[in-house]
Amino acid sequence: MAFDGQDDYLRLVSRSDSLRLGTGDFTVTAWFQHSATTGAQPIIWGYGMGSGVQQFWLRAEPGNGTLRAAIDTGTAFADVRTTSSYNDGQWHHAVFKRQAGRLLLSVDGGQEFGAAAPAGDITPSAQFSVHIGARPDFPNQPAGLTELFRGGLDDVRIFGRALTAQEAAQVKGGALDVADEQERVRLGFSSIW
Repeated sequence: MAFDGQDDYLRLVSRSDSLRLGTGDFTVTAWFQHSATTGAQPIIWGYGMGSGVQQFWLRAEPGNGTLRAAIDTGTAFADVRTTSSYNDGQWHHAVFKRQAGRLLLSVDGGQEFGAAAPAGDITPSAQFSVHIGARPDFPNQPAGLTELFRGGLDDVRIFGRALTAQEAAQVKGGALDVADEQERVRLGFSSIW
C-alpha cells in the first residue's frame, strides 16, 4: 500500500482481546520502503502516545539514521534502534519483538539489536486503536508536525508471542501458516496499477 505522507493512514479500532498484547511476549513484522531524509516515519503505532502512556511503536527516523521501536508500560519505557533508517527506496522487512525480558529489532534477517524490556502491560484497559502509517494523534497533530509515513507498507502482522528466527524468516518469505494460533493481525495489501 502506498502512503503519501500527507493524509494516508489505516486505523484498526478495537477493544478486542485479540489486539491486546498485554504483559507477554509479542512480535510485529512489516515490509516497508521509503526514501525520506528527515523527520519520523511511523510504520505501526499501537494504543496511545506520550510519556507514561501504554503503547508500542515502530518507525523509521531518517533524521537520526535509525529504525526505532519502543514500548511503554505506563511506568517504564524502553526502545531499541538500528544503525540505519533504510531510506534507500528499497523494500525491507522489519521484525520487532518483546522476548524474555528483551526488546529486539532486526531488518532483513540481519543483526538483531536489543535492549532490556520492562515487565508490565503495554495495552490500556480502555478502548484503543492501532495505527498503520501514522501516530495516534493524526489528524490532530500539533501545528507544524506531520508524522505520517511516506512510502510503501505491506504484509503487516502482529503475533501474540515472540517468533523464532526461523519463523520470522518464513514470514519474510510470505508464508501464511506461521504461528497461526497467535497471529492477531495480518494486513497483506494488494493493488492494481
